[in-house]
Amino acid sequence: MIRPALVALALMAAGCSAAPAAMLTPTPTPTPALPRLAKAALDCGIGPRVQDKGASVFLDTKGTKDSSGDPMATVTCMLSLTDAPAYVSDHIGQTRALDGTQTDEWAGYKARWTYHPDAGLRLTIIDTQL
Repeated sequence: MIRPALVALALMAAGCSAAPAAMLTPTPTPTPALPRLAKAALDCGIGPRVQDKGASVFLDTKGTKDSSGDPMATVTCMLSLTDAPAYVSDHIGQTRALDGTQTDEWAGYKARWTYHPDAGLRLTIIDTQL
């Protein structure tokens, strides 16, 4: 019976650098984990709009004078996947055009938004743990 270690030694002694196939198998490089806000954005279908190396995302819903915008379902999805408490959604929903820029915070996130019927909701979510 020929032992693989003896074959390797014999090949090295003969000037060959061949190694058993098991030694040549590349080790897979682990894929780095996405930042949690980037993962939430991908799950909600807006992944490419994540900014600041995964630390922030901007949403802009359609207003009466906008031709396009994010659906409110996307805002709801992002708030849900960032575990925003109900009070955040309530605060956003109660914002009037006269209220100016509003902010809220919860478990590692910060939100900043404005609302006007013509322009819609403009919301930035920031991951404060990055």
